[in-house]
Amino acid sequence: MSKEPTETEHDIPSWLNDAFLETALKSEDVHGDLKVTSCKIVRATSPGDNYLSLIYRATVQTTTRGRSESRSLIIKCQPQEGFLKEMTNKYRFFELEAEMLKDVLPAMHKLLEEANIENFSPFCAKHLYSRFGPPAQVIVLEDLKESGFQMAERTAGLDREHCMIVMNKIAQFHAASLVLKQRNPQLLEAFLNPCTNDMLVNEFDFFESYMSDLCDEINTRCEYLKEYIGKIRMIGERGAKRFTEGKSRREGEFCVLAHADLWVNNMMFRYVKESRQLTDMRFVDYQLSLWTSPTVDLLYFLNSSPAMDLLEDQTEFIERYHRVLGETLCALGYQHLHITLEHLNELLESRGYFGMLSVFSIRNVVLSDDESRINLDDLSPEGKKKFKFGKMYLESLKLQIPLLEERGWLV
Repeated sequence: MSKEPTETEHDIPSWLNDAFLETALKSEDVHGDLKVTSCKIVRATSPGDNYLSLIYRATVQTTTRGRSESRSLIIKCQPQEGFLKEMTNKYRFFELEAEMLKDVLPAMHKLLEEANIENFSPFCAKHLYSRFGPPAQVIVLEDLKESGFQMAERTAGLDREHCMIVMNKIAQFHAASLVLKQRNPQLLEAFLNPCTNDMLVNEFDFFESYMSDLCDEINTRCEYLKEYIGKIRMIGERGAKRFTEGKSRREGEFCVLAHADLWVNNMMFRYVKESRQLTDMRFVDYQLSLWTSPTVDLLYFLNSSPAMDLLEDQTEFIERYHRVLGETLCALGYQHLHITLEHLNELLESRGYFGMLSVFSIRNVVLSDDESRINLDDLSPEGKKKFKFGKMYLESLKLQIPLLEERGWLV
């Protein structure tokens, strides 16, 4: 093996080598003579940036028909041992994500391309290869960083311009899924009732202790939030069940294919280099996608990822989403599938508790620091289950909890 040593060599699985990468790249090699001559592999994410996968970046040197080439790949593989490996096997995260990347999203892209949708660009990185047998489940993707995409600063929160491009993108995504459901419904069958939707209730019996620890922190450090402790503690008693209910579709409800894990670390942005003008974005991590209410994506994102000054009044984001959803459906010839803005707002209110639970869950992950970062292994049945909460998160709650109370969502 000619893999160059790195400072994280001990973290790299032995099977992730020249031979594996050659197999992966040959899956798209039309000439059949591709050879990997060397590769350098490093961890691509930091602790706290990704939970259900290990992410590596491979810089690969190849030769094809006598011509040398260097390219960068992202290798996404399941945790190598323990509770998280068992979970990824049980809930088919990798199979479902590969199905999204290989079949569903390309079909959605084709619909939008054929309709000449304005400002359309792909929703994801290109899928190159996937495997689900031993020694590990793995997906190989193009490296979006090579095309100039990068992650935003997690703890800073997204400004208005970034939030608007997310609204544009997720509206096009939802619209394309509605049309795909009409034209090719079998492609979406795996996402109607995915086993991943029951994961939280079945595997993570921690929400009550998590909220109890939060109440202890508030009691010690947040005088201005003490009046809400009773309600917060009650929310924890049935939080996991309600979170699952909040993600699940309801009979007869307006539904779309939701990304269902739409937060700042699951998106990448591209800018004009000189001016830093935002030009494009991609979503990443499709392991939890499912057919459900569009409000699952809207509430999760808008309660977790915007900058602090954008949390109070989000009317403009909902209106932008609604407008682009309608414009896209119209361009696709399916305007009759659109809903009114009034109906959308009713749906948001009916799932307000899901937005509330997003504040008490993913918002903490967004604003976590080294001391308060959550390790999913700690949430296993044998985990320590002691939670800490950083200063930025507690400051955010100072604004968000009164907003939840005002909207009647703190229940």
